[in-house]
Amino acid sequence: MIDNLQHIEHLLTEKIAGRHILVIGDLMLDRYLWGEVDRISPEAPIPVVKLTATTETPGGAANVALNLAGLGINVSLAGFVGKDEAGARLVGLLAERGIDTTPVFRVDCMPTVVKSRVIVQRNQMLRLDEENPGALSGAVHEELAAAVLKVIDKQTDAVVISDYAKGTVTQPLVRQVVAACRRSKIPVIVDPKGTDYGKYRGASCITPNFKEFCAAAGTVIEEENELLRKARELRKSIGVDNLVITRGDKGITAVGSDEMTVPAATREVFDVSGAGDTVVAVMAVAYMARLTTEEALKLANLAAGVVIGRVGTVAINSADLVSALYKASSIDSGEKLCDSGELIEMADLWHQGGLEIGLATGWLEVLSVDHIELLERTRAQCSRLIVLLACDRKDPAGSGRARTEAGRLIAALNCVDAVALVGEDAVEDVIDRIRPQVLVREGMSGQV
Repeated sequence: MIDNLQHIEHLLTEKIAGRHILVIGDLMLDRYLWGEVDRISPEAPIPVVKLTATTETPGGAANVALNLAGLGINVSLAGFVGKDEAGARLVGLLAERGIDTTPVFRVDCMPTVVKSRVIVQRNQMLRLDEENPGALSGAVHEELAAAVLKVIDKQTDAVVISDYAKGTVTQPLVRQVVAACRRSKIPVIVDPKGTDYGKYRGASCITPNFKEFCAAAGTVIEEENELLRKARELRKSIGVDNLVITRGDKGITAVGSDEMTVPAATREVFDVSGAGDTVVAVMAVAYMARLTTEEALKLANLAAGVVIGRVGTVAINSADLVSALYKASSIDSGEKLCDSGELIEMADLWHQGGLEIGLATGWLEVLSVDHIELLERTRAQCSRLIVLLACDRKDPAGSGRARTEAGRLIAALNCVDAVALVGEDAVEDVIDRIRPQVLVREGMSGQV
């Protein structure tokens, strides 16, 4: 049952543990000024923001690194920060998350890029950017390239290039990285910027958003067929294996050896900051783990849906993603029926995803309205509801078929997520191994 989801959950919780990814790109410090507005300034027709808090988090390529660390990956981060307070703060925040910043160079020739956002009632009112792109010298680029190639030769399973057009990601650097990775059969995934994607020639995958793709294609695209045609042309012209285009509420489209579009996850949008960072991070994990194109797109789509539902630059983590997988899964009544082993395995995954599990158990004679209302009330107290039907008592209908049919009826209820028929003497052991937070004993007995 739900083999695809279990495969991806196994990947997120066990398979990728200890793997290593190198992230190269423009490093930033994202600063959030949180406040309230209750009046207009007497000096000008503008709101007066009363500051209540200030928070800081790594941004740009540093946010890609945070996403990967949250998914259990060992991460090295390469790029530049200034010899200033913001640079020291950024490196410190990354170190707190266990990210290797050995290939991060502190330089005199540029200040650390800082983006300050004023947030009122979960909405951005204003953004202030502090930066001086293009100030980096040739010498520091050579130092960065040497450090990056050393990491690639030593320990990397995949490389992510996060280009924000702030001067770190140059064509010579990309060429050296792609050549080294091609020799070692290491995937290179790029989040691009600008209109000349020839800069990323030979990469495994590039992940532009729709607006960026249209700019690179040199046209406004309105029809699906035109999108695919332009994507094929661009992919061929720059020699990349796959082109993955994020399209907002239209989902994600991949053009490569496979061509497909995965619909967007339905989600209220609070802030799109960092969504592209999350997508490129998840695509890198997918490449490293050799997921199918469909699995990779679904995973990236769900991850992006999680982060846009939050305010500010927020990194994804494994628990978020496992939870989103189950919330997005559509399980029919046949798939809900399982044996105790499958049930315990699924419950473990739900626990890992931070979901609260409810369990109702007993022996069913006839499914009644009272039973359904009880299950609906129980489901309202938890994230997932399991029903265990004891099946060793004398069957009043005269056959085991009646119990199986009862299980199918229960599985058809929207409020129920899984049903298992369990031997009466095994019920307590199964409950102990499932560890439900909400437990209704004899909830499915003949008399409620």
